[in-house]
Amino acid sequence: MITENDQPVMEASPTSAPGLPGVWLLPVALLIFYPPFFRGLFFSQELLLTHVLTSAVFILFCLRKWRNGATGLVEGGMDWPVLLLVGAYLLSLPGAVNMREALEGFYKVLNYFMIYWLVREVAVNLRISRILLIVLFTSSLGVALIGIAAALGYISYPGAFDGRYIMSTLQYVNAASVYMGIMSIIGISLAVTENRLPLKAFYGLATFMLMVVMLNASSKGAWIAVLASVVVYLAAIQKIKRLESVYLFITTLTAAAVVSMRVLPFLITKEPVPPAANTIISELGGLTEFGSSSFMSRLDFYSDALEIIRDYIFFGTGAGGWNSLYHRYQDYLYWTTEVHNHFLQAGVEAGLPGLLAWFGIFCVMMYCLYRLWRRRDSLNPSLWVLICGASSAALGLVSHSLIDFDLSIPSLQILLFALLGLITGICNAEFKERPGNENGAAFRVRPGVSRMLSGLVMAFALLLLTTAGLFALAAFHAERAEKAVRAGQYPQALNHYENATRFDPLNGRYYAGFARFCAVMWSKVEPDNIDSPIYKQAVSEAGLAEGLAWNDYKTMVSIDETYRILGNEEDMVRTGKRVIELNPWVIDGYDRLLGTYVGSISQWIERGDPSRARDGTKVAVALAEQLRQQMSRFKGKGDWEGQALEFNDSFKIRLAQVYFHQGNYKEAVNLLESCVDEELTRGEHFQALYAAALHRSGQQEAAAEIIISEKKQPGDFQEAYDYFISLQPLNGSES
Repeated sequence: MITENDQPVMEASPTSAPGLPGVWLLPVALLIFYPPFFRGLFFSQELLLTHVLTSAVFILFCLRKWRNGATGLVEGGMDWPVLLLVGAYLLSLPGAVNMREALEGFYKVLNYFMIYWLVREVAVNLRISRILLIVLFTSSLGVALIGIAAALGYISYPGAFDGRYIMSTLQYVNAASVYMGIMSIIGISLAVTENRLPLKAFYGLATFMLMVVMLNASSKGAWIAVLASVVVYLAAIQKIKRLESVYLFITTLTAAAVVSMRVLPFLITKEPVPPAANTIISELGGLTEFGSSSFMSRLDFYSDALEIIRDYIFFGTGAGGWNSLYHRYQDYLYWTTEVHNHFLQAGVEAGLPGLLAWFGIFCVMMYCLYRLWRRRDSLNPSLWVLICGASSAALGLVSHSLIDFDLSIPSLQILLFALLGLITGICNAEFKERPGNENGAAFRVRPGVSRMLSGLVMAFALLLLTTAGLFALAAFHAERAEKAVRAGQYPQALNHYENATRFDPLNGRYYAGFARFCAVMWSKVEPDNIDSPIYKQAVSEAGLAEGLAWNDYKTMVSIDETYRILGNEEDMVRTGKRVIELNPWVIDGYDRLLGTYVGSISQWIERGDPSRARDGTKVAVALAEQLRQQMSRFKGKGDWEGQALEFNDSFKIRLAQVYFHQGNYKEAVNLLESCVDEELTRGEHFQALYAAALHRSGQQEAAAEIIISEKKQPGDFQEAYDYFISLQPLNGSES
């Protein structure tokens, strides 16, 4: 039992060797302190380096334990569902729709397990548990100060302040708001359990700073989640601590609101009545707007996610599956890389096992808290307050992740699993060597099973250490390659692209970038020479990229553009069709593929093969019909993002040329006359095709007017017109 003078809850956990927790406090504290400062580790390069650091600390810690005779790493309790989550993502790999993204997702959850386990191992007494919470709180304070300093113009951090909202290092308003809010709860719990007045004042002031950022991030969903967590925290703690916590919460929140609505906007804008002062009021006014576009869009995300889960229920799509598949399930065009509900995201990625794992994590957490709650009167009061603060913060983060993608930001996942590890460590410590069912960790593991699981985890940790290091090197070289291309340093770019693909051979984007570089170089240096080495390398790299990124829409668009530079019709058709399959709501895909068909038709005509050209027109018309059918699927719901799915002028002109080749001149004229883009309609190609279609449809006078007008202009109109007039209808008749 913890005493009032903060004596250890236990000397060591059942699998710990004496002295280990104190020795490893510093590296564990470092692992949970720095992640928010590097854009939340949302981007690959920072996350890969974190994988290296975490796995290195984990492996060294385990080796030290084994050296001291503790061979089992897995105790039971929370270890089971967290390991199940790792296993669920491992099982998703064989059927993953994007292997590289799925592997990265598996590495993420493995990292989270290691963070959880390390914190659980070191959190063996009140003193260390408090230190870990102070580390997490200090990290959030640093994030808050960076956001405020960026808003005031003292520092420059990309995305920290956009002129209206403070997003700080997380670069996303909702995540920044909920992060500041839940860490404010921990700040209050630290303040009310601190007897030294200077430190109590520091925690109060720091909590005030966090609340300033929370309010200026202006996320009503985050505010609701934080408020619910505060209510849970206040309801669970002792009465004397509750009164002090309420007082501290109200005073810091009131002060933060005044500063946010009056002082901070004036300091930012230097205006007597700053326009940003109404931001918080407008957000509060929107708390009950359940018909808002944001709310309705999320419902559509969830509906599409449920359909994907239904189709991949057993093992999921692997991480990255949502981003690869959602366009094929949506009823209108929207763009989002995340589901905005972490549990549905986990269901998409890891199927039913992933959902069960998350359900198990929170069931075990509630069980641990229940066990501690039953003994709350005999616990050190400070310990119980800190437990309530940590669990309420975890609750707030998880509840908000039901409507947003906070837990897709790795630093917030690390925070969550650190809190889970701390709660589990305290629970295991408090119930060590108690009789009956309260003997240390719940659902204990047999020693043989523990050693087997430990060996597997260690093997995967070694794999993570190795591959994350190689992937980080690949990311470095890919970035340097792009910089070399922009600087015109082509030999250096070639070398960096080769290194990027060598160190990360599963990343289709690197091969796609390499292929595009080679294709552009070929088009500049020796175009039309398909026997040149650089042409062959471009084709080879594009083929590798295509195989690895078959379900990656943006990468396939890049590969399609590369094939267009190379001029390989067969490849252009194949990738063009795939681009439409991956996202049938973007008109550009149809337009590019129709352009390929039109070019192919012209080539077959020039080669004297009207039969092949006729087949080409049928395929082109079928593509137009496919577009019409896709357009009919849109029922006018949701907020369409991007260019409308319709026959745009570019598509109309190309389709009109197809109809002209078929001899359907009236339809060609109708399409051309419906075009409104002046830049396109003034072009020589358009005018020549329009005049020829008018002439063939019996409107010779109108055609003559265009011919007379265009002859006065310099250019190749007459040559293009003569070409169209010379063509015979491929269908054998005119209409």
